[in-house]
Amino acid sequence: MISLTFFESGNTTIRTAVAAFWVVVAGVCWFYSRSKRTFSIISLMMSLFVGIGFLMLLGMMGGIGYFVYLRMFTHEKDDAPTWAVFLCIFFLAVLLLILLGKLFEGKSRKIDKTEFNDLQEALRFPEFVLTLDLSGQNLNLFPKQIFNFPNLAELDLSNNQFTTLPTEIGKMKKLSKIRLTNNPFTDQERANLRRILPQELELIFRN
Repeated sequence: MISLTFFESGNTTIRTAVAAFWVVVAGVCWFYSRSKRTFSIISLMMSLFVGIGFLMLLGMMGGIGYFVYLRMFTHEKDDAPTWAVFLCIFFLAVLLLILLGKLFEGKSRKIDKTEFNDLQEALRFPEFVLTLDLSGQNLNLFPKQIFNFPNLAELDLSNNQFTTLPTEIGKMKKLSKIRLTNNPFTDQERANLRRILPQELELIFRN
């Protein structure tokens, strides 16, 4: 393998980069093996590219920081102009601010958002999902991932192709309303669902 050749013949930096690359690959594979989301080759490749890009960014930041250290605290880079050092410090500070901004932005969005219309996005924050709108997505099988939302209160499944619902949905303690308009439920199935599901769970079959 190419990576094995680099690992055997390269210096410490190359070996570290090769090892880090395979750690990222292994981590992404483990994540998808444990994930409850549908496996997708495209999403896996995108995650790999993001992981590699993140490693490259960390490597670049480490290189800039090391250059600043050599110039400011040793004599190895005395020939480097002062403006280059300040430019590196500025660039490093900008990168750190961007990373911190993205981190806090993600946390803020995670806390503030409680209504979702995308199942995959909602699965990233299962405990914050209060309202889930899956209307008009041409679904005919009830997504089992919905059971992962312990605080779900309202569920909109209108304008799909459902003909029944799993009885397990009645065990979702926080769920109080399900919109089911424009689905091909028979009158018999509607009556059956009203009979077997908790009375406090509101089922809306018509507008």
